[in-house]
Amino acid sequence: MVVNAVKRSRATDGALARLRAGIFNGLLTRLGGINLQNASDFKLLDRIVVDAITRELPERQRFYRGLAEWVGYRHANIPFDVEERAEGEGKWTLWKLVDLATTAIVSFTSAPLRIVTFLGMVSLVFGFAVATEALIGWFRGNAVSGFTTTITTLLILGSLIMISLGIIGEYIAKIYDEVK
Repeated sequence: MVVNAVKRSRATDGALARLRAGIFNGLLTRLGGINLQNASDFKLLDRIVVDAITRELPERQRFYRGLAEWVGYRHANIPFDVEERAEGEGKWTLWKLVDLATTAIVSFTSAPLRIVTFLGMVSLVFGFAVATEALIGWFRGNAVSGFTTTITTLLILGSLIMISLGIIGEYIAKIYDEVK
């Protein structure tokens, strides 16, 4: 069993910290399928859960908050109020938070790979629009020599490469999920 300490509110956090946490937890909840709303790193784990995470999962870069949710054991939540820090300051810099977010997103979602596919499709539509405009200009005699062929070829081939990379990425994501 996993017992999660869940924050009742983030009233003691600054506005920027609340915004960052809201964006990060919301994105990972929607994209990764794990509930991280108001989550904290404070957890109580049964020995079987600890063994599953530390011995059976080969990741070197670990996002424990997500792994504890992902392993599939029963969960219970205990709400708590965050007290103001008695002394000192937090050690999380912006770059450490970005690194943590990158690890979490790469570990628990294939959304970045889907973004590549989506951008490839958008640029393909843009490529066809530019090709159509260039062909119309060529038929009217307003086109620069070679421009139509060059720009059309570059845009469409580049788009197809991006779509192909996104599809290959999806396969790699499925392999990663199976290996994990």
